[in-house]
Amino acid sequence: MKKFFALFLLMCMLLPTVAAVADVTYPLQTEEGFKLKVWFELNTGSSQVYTDLDDSPVWQDFQKVTGIDIDFYHPTYGAVSESFAKVLSGGLKDMPHVIVDFQKNYKGGLVAAYDDGLIYDLTPYLEEYAPDYYALINSSEEAKRQFYNEDGQVLAFSVWGEEPQTVADCFILQQDWLDEFNMDPTTWKTFDDIEKYFDAVLAKYPDVIPYASSMDKMKETFGKGFNVVTDDFYVVDGKVEYYAYGDNYKAMVEMLADWYQKGYLSMDFATLKNTAVRKQFSAKLVASSVIPIGNAYSDAQAANNRIAKGPYLAMNEEFVGHLFNRQDVNLNEGYDTVITQSLPEEYIPLVCQFLNYAYSEEGADYANWGPEGLSWHVVDGKRVHTDWVLHNEKYETSIMHNCCRLSYWPRVEFTAERFNPNLLRDEVVLAMRQMYSPMPGWDSAWFIPSSVQLTLDESTDRARLMTDIKTYVNESLVQFIKGEKTVEADWDAYVKQLEAFGMSEALEITQTAYDRYMSR
Repeated sequence: MKKFFALFLLMCMLLPTVAAVADVTYPLQTEEGFKLKVWFELNTGSSQVYTDLDDSPVWQDFQKVTGIDIDFYHPTYGAVSESFAKVLSGGLKDMPHVIVDFQKNYKGGLVAAYDDGLIYDLTPYLEEYAPDYYALINSSEEAKRQFYNEDGQVLAFSVWGEEPQTVADCFILQQDWLDEFNMDPTTWKTFDDIEKYFDAVLAKYPDVIPYASSMDKMKETFGKGFNVVTDDFYVVDGKVEYYAYGDNYKAMVEMLADWYQKGYLSMDFATLKNTAVRKQFSAKLVASSVIPIGNAYSDAQAANNRIAKGPYLAMNEEFVGHLFNRQDVNLNEGYDTVITQSLPEEYIPLVCQFLNYAYSEEGADYANWGPEGLSWHVVDGKRVHTDWVLHNEKYETSIMHNCCRLSYWPRVEFTAERFNPNLLRDEVVLAMRQMYSPMPGWDSAWFIPSSVQLTLDESTDRARLMTDIKTYVNESLVQFIKGEKTVEADWDAYVKQLEAFGMSEALEITQTAYDRYMSR
């Protein structure tokens, strides 16, 4: 799809401004003593290795490559919202110059922050000082729609999605039992097909749970086969819908209730945690689950177990999925990184040049692979990850893959199959990741792009409504599955209560925002 380097060459031919790329050379020259204060949340993997990214050899090298000395501010792990609020409470004087993933933490998002005088409008600087980023976000009408706001402003450096990512979470099955029952999951199409596997498991191994996963993974994976997006709004032919409100969701609820009655689900399905389920599956106490394929493969190797990946199943044979992979519709993958007005205005061009690096050909490669010699080297003419990544003395590869590159930094994002050591370390797991992705004939046409943004007032009003709606939906789902409510007797009352909580108003607010986005 969106091949970055082909696009880069095309823009060099079509946009005369891209020629300015030659004027941006790294390392950048800075005043002696200049330090860029950067607020950046440590991800799950990095937080297990570092308390400060200044201790990371990758980030130490990155500062040398770009010429920018960084003073990192990391929020307290697990308390990001509180740490972010504390940063803002100090006012502009003490605020970091650059904040990564700003939008998710600021009420009202980027526009509200700009109106509040906290962040700069980057639009006047990008063409000259961030030419690679500028070329990308102006490469198509859809790109402009996703990166420019309604006032024609670009307020952040956001992650550019080079290509649709394959889906990590998938059905994982016990290969030994499939062989025993003479079953081939690659032929399965509907949820009825996997039930035959469940029945065989219960007949032979009555103490085994046929299916177990956390609720969020169950809803997300099953939802693909019912055209039900997880915990969110979606759009059909321009009309906004809510996932827990229609006939397809009703059909999914009916199936899960039936599975519970048949003993396919764990009795404590509503409170299961992913880490516990992975251990149960490895111990063959669970016959199937939804687990990221890289993790499932690592678990299987450690337990000397054999696994199979099942296809994404559908509600019936005629089904066509339209909610397969949200990333398929997102050129803008978020992690919006802003320059705050605590930075003196004369330094904006320098910081734009710095942030532009990860959108250049060289910088995008660095951001996804890390530095040569440390994170990767060439063996027999092929680029491979080093032992520091694949065979680290202290940390497994699933942790090191977050530490060997610029994880979650604003950048061009490669597909996982091109850089992720969790996949590239083994041809088997790489092939498994690529199975059923995408499912033949399925698409992602009903997803609402993440760049559809509500105004501050809209966000406040919808959040007020959705607090009660989400709580009620989640509680009702558990009750329907357990049989405390039945679709036959209680569905109409359920829908009526959603309306009483303001479902129609929430839909109207979202529809307004979507229509506004489409008119850009």
